[in-house]
Amino acid sequence: ALRFAELLKLLELGHYHYLRSNISFTLVTPPQFIACHEELGKAMDLYGYVLDCWVLDLRGRDSALDSLDSKVLDCWQAMSAARRAGAVGALGIFGACREFCERVQGLAGAAGIGMLG
Repeated sequence: ALRFAELLKLLELGHYHYLRSNISFTLVTPPQFIACHEELGKAMDLYGYVLDCWVLDLRGRDSALDSLDSKVLDCWQAMSAARRAGAVGALGIFGACREFCERVQGLAGAAGIGMLG
């Protein structure tokens, strides 16, 4: 998060802040780094940028069943909460099996999948 904040600061110092409305950010995180969203969000807010899309990266999971475990579903719930709070424009999933996508769509209070890879 600190390196990302430094990058945003460099954009500001380089007088590129006028490009802010044309810069789009997509955050791609594996389940173990979901908690990093809060710190990255603070840095983006500080410099006036918006997170357009947040993608849960499930590539490299051992099997289709791994992506159905409760920890990964909890990650989607946390991401959905960020979406409801307006911290992110859309949510996506990369590398998920069909069963996981169906399970996510059936979660109560969970945001829909806006991007699938």
